[in-house]
Amino acid sequence: MMAAVSDAHLLVNLRDEAHLLHQQFFGRTATTDFVNLYLKAHAEIPDLLDASVAERRTVRLVFAKRLDACGLEPWLRAGTRRHLLSRKLMLVAYLAECDGAHPEFRRAEVGRLRSWVTLSSCGLKGIFRLLRGRWQKARYGLL
Repeated sequence: MMAAVSDAHLLVNLRDEAHLLHQQFFGRTATTDFVNLYLKAHAEIPDLLDASVAERRTVRLVFAKRLDACGLEPWLRAGTRRHLLSRKLMLVAYLAECDGAHPEFRRAEVGRLRSWVTLSSCGLKGIFRLLRGRWQKARYGLL
């Protein structure tokens, strides 16, 4: 009985993770199909559940405090093994690229000015997110 309760609680958390990571990655709500694929991947890929205590704490704080996962991820890279948050973000990118419902992976700007504006905008957003991620890492003592 207790295992069923904890499994149900885990599924709710994974659903929340899928929605939050998708929102942060793409700026829009995840579809039901995407969330189901995210859950299925967690059931079939044991590496997504294998993590150190520090990694689990970091992921819990990211979701509890709605921290910038994409901004934090580069600052968590250390050693030979990828951080749990990195693995989860890579899963989101992989699922989005494979499902054909994310035109962001195929978008191309036409014209030099439009391309330059898009590139500059993405660069500035990236710098801002990296700075915010570094601040959040230091503020919450994430490892």
